[in-house]
Amino acid sequence: MCTSIKQLTLILIALSLLWACSDSSTGPSADEPPEPPSFERIEMDLDIFDNAFFNKSEFPQDIEKLRSMMQNGEATPMNQDQSPYEAAAFFAFYADLLFQSMSIYPTVFFDINVWGDARVEGDTWVWEFSQSFEGESFTMRVTAETTSTNRIWELRYSYSGSEGPDVENALFMRAEISLNGNIGEWAIYDLFEGQQSTAIVTFDYVIEDDITTMLEMNIPDGDERLLYEVDGQIATLTGFESGSVITTIQWNRDTGSGWIQSDDYNNGAQTCWDENFQTTSC
Repeated sequence: MCTSIKQLTLILIALSLLWACSDSSTGPSADEPPEPPSFERIEMDLDIFDNAFFNKSEFPQDIEKLRSMMQNGEATPMNQDQSPYEAAAFFAFYADLLFQSMSIYPTVFFDINVWGDARVEGDTWVWEFSQSFEGESFTMRVTAETTSTNRIWELRYSYSGSEGPDVENALFMRAEISLNGNIGEWAIYDLFEGQQSTAIVTFDYVIEDDITTMLEMNIPDGDERLLYEVDGQIATLTGFESGSVITTIQWNRDTGSGWIQSDDYNNGAQTCWDENFQTTSC
């Protein structure tokens, strides 16, 4: 993303001011606006990798820094000295860090507490709020339109100031969510880049019985894709680059046993671990 620290600071300060001043009253109304979708419901269950011995604190919690270290050979956790369970745990750590770094935007901005009062324009709910800070200003406009099966959310913004080009009604986030919230797709666009046709990241997900059974994250700029799937007690996490599978890990959510197959580990051969996380034959 090309957003400067000062621009992000402006937005976050403005949001905090709006949050502090928002009216928390929720009086009953037959025409109450819809609740925004909660991105916090979407999660990969990676708990079995909490037993890994590698020290997460040794690696940066910033995905770009971690990528740089891996490319420069400063971080090589998938070496032949690692057990398959440890190698899989690092890939799970990397995938989760990538997901968390990208999901911060809907988590922060899709908060109805900072949107102010809603109004209706035709068949669409609209929230609009503005803020200025040190000569810079921005306006955000959130809309929610309901169809027979889905609700379509859009967050657009306008910006003017000295830190970058003025932006008028640019799309920042779009979400199309089923009315029960269990199936959805999100697209996030680069801040302060104006009108764009391609999102910097997209998410598709399915939730069943409060369990995320499918999560797909695409990052077109880096031609990177992650796919997480759950089928009963079997969970699979696959990483793609340029359309090709690079790493796949699969595990039993009940017993903890599993396997890894990666271009970066054991010459690409499938390698397994048992319920005690010890290497075993496949």
